[in-house]
Amino acid sequence: MPKRVAVVTGTAPKWSERFVARECAELRRRGVDLTVFALRGGEAPPPDDEWAELAGCIRVLPGIFAPANMATMFGAVPRLAESGARRRLGAVLKSLRPSGVLRCSRAHQLGRQLRHDGFQHVHAHFAGLPSTIAWLAAAESNLPLTLSGHARDLFVEPQLLETKAAYAQALFACHPEAVAKLAQVPVAGPKCVYMRHGLPLERFPFSEYTGPREGQPARLLAVGRHVEKKGFADLLRALAQPALANIGATLTILGDGPGAVALVAELVQSKLHARVRFEPPRWGAELRLAYDAATLLVAPFVACNDGDRDGIPNAVLEAMALGLPVVGTDAGGLPEILDASTGFVAPQRDPKALAVTIAAALADPAGAAARARAARARVEERFDIRKNIEPLLNIVQ
Repeated sequence: MPKRVAVVTGTAPKWSERFVARECAELRRRGVDLTVFALRGGEAPPPDDEWAELAGCIRVLPGIFAPANMATMFGAVPRLAESGARRRLGAVLKSLRPSGVLRCSRAHQLGRQLRHDGFQHVHAHFAGLPSTIAWLAAAESNLPLTLSGHARDLFVEPQLLETKAAYAQALFACHPEAVAKLAQVPVAGPKCVYMRHGLPLERFPFSEYTGPREGQPARLLAVGRHVEKKGFADLLRALAQPALANIGATLTILGDGPGAVALVAELVQSKLHARVRFEPPRWGAELRLAYDAATLLVAPFVACNDGDRDGIPNAVLEAMALGLPVVGTDAGGLPEILDASTGFVAPQRDPKALAVTIAAALADPAGAAARARAARARVEERFDIRKNIEPLLNIVQ
């Protein structure tokens, strides 16, 4: 009989973390009895076939100051008589200070639910607060733990990584740079498992690329949160470069985030209002319609000075699976899937080179089509969720 598994994450559902939904849905399809525990409830999405599969198994933990959480937290005080509980509290206090202890108080509520409902394994996404709470709850409940590190959570905001790695059964990394980061932690390196994200390919049927529609301008599409590592400011600057200025290509950026104001200021400075549209995130079938209407997906990602960088984002995999050509940079985890055979590559933080690369892709529909076919083949080879879930499935079955 499959184990009963608790998956701990930050926000669910969340449009930019569709990989969480895909992994959980695939585990459930393979017979795992799984529940997602989220620290925050996400906004209700439009109809989304992937998150919809998990609608009945997402639980949101009570907030820090919710009566249920406060009661459980005070009820856990007698556990401090145990040396293990005192050591864990000391580690959190030393690393995260008293405010961190308060943020982690929901671990007691999670632990209580784990024990009450007979969970047998805990898996956490992200090296920050979600996996800290998962570790505390798992240790309190004497349950095995696995965790996954991804991007900013691992490179900028890890918490107690060595401590959690010492307790964990395995640590999963989804791209080579994440593997290298975990290898820097002596206790984590031997436990690190390289497990790429994946797509349910049956939901992403391939269509042959035919280039821009007759009589219409090329439509560039960018998808992602409005944060520095997405490189959208460079994309706006690229659109104003001579290589693209006379082509008349339009750009739609789907997303949201803290950098929205800065991007609008960049747009005002570039005087490209007529050619650029900012639109909110799209989910499911609506997002696929955006891919269908686009001529190219542009992924102008950058590595940030604070260490933040992307792995292999959902949008790039999705576009490649569907047959939409991709222009991107050499930042983060992109080189694993994007090279001269599967798309068009420009150096990061170089708007002029990015503009020239986009123009070259638009001028060569046949070449773009050939690269799109090669990209689909690579997605099938390396990013099929049915294959990629195996390392985690082998542990939780």
